[in-house]
Amino acid sequence: MGSLGRLVPADQAPFDIDQLFPREREIALFVYAHGCVTAKDVEAAVGSLTNAAVRSMLNRLVRKGLITRQELKAPNPFVYGPALTEVSAQERAIRQCADDFFDGSVDAVAAALADVYASRSSRPKAATTLKPPVPFPRKANQARPLGDPAFPLAAGF
Repeated sequence: MGSLGRLVPADQAPFDIDQLFPREREIALFVYAHGCVTAKDVEAAVGSLTNAAVRSMLNRLVRKGLITRQELKAPNPFVYGPALTEVSAQERAIRQCADDFFDGSVDAVAAALADVYASRSSRPKAATTLKPPVPFPRKANQARPLGDPAFPLAAGF
């Protein structure tokens, strides 16, 4: 995969992708799903756009920072790939967590994670397992969820 590093799966693409126009989003997700692609690859996958339109959208996505472009030699002068690798996605998530919960301190995030894992390793294993939820009582006229084994269908309801 060259200098792009390990890729982020398409379903974990950057949050910015959700804010794109539908065609841009389709192209960005294609790039994230396939790694390094050319404009011709995208054109073949999308089908209803011209090569010029595909290149225009790819260049827009490069300017927005969602994908990268590397220059090659002819016949395909450019190859496009995800701008976000797994490592950069991890860094982004940690920085966001630090900003949201620890006043921007990555050291405080690390200390909190160390405390959580230290306390988990000292607990008995049974204390960390979760029990299945207990269904709450329902009123006689309340509908039953279909397909839920905790709520078997009864005759006369």
